[in-house]
Amino acid sequence: MELDNEEPDPEFEDAPFTLSLDQPMDTVFSREPVLYIIHDRCFCCEIGVKKIYTIQSRRPITYRLLIRQLIRQGLSPLCNHRFLEGFDEISYQTYALFFGS
Repeated sequence: MELDNEEPDPEFEDAPFTLSLDQPMDTVFSREPVLYIIHDRCFCCEIGVKKIYTIQSRRPITYRLLIRQLIRQGLSPLCNHRFLEGFDEISYQTYALFFGS
């Protein structure tokens, strides 16, 4: 997986998607103990099946921890758009994945 303007992170080289985030992996994403990540659409289509991933941590949740837990929970793009470009906040503690080409 490759971050914009950084060397590929060997920790994520076997992930089923490519990272294309603007933030360094050790940047804090949230200080909330629980987050909900929804995967139900891409900019090209609505998938129809909503997958919800629960991310929990006693420490602040960094991008690294967030990505690691999403991979462990089986996150995989459901169309040809394989670049994880970001997270859109839907509501308090709830974010939608943003995949692109």
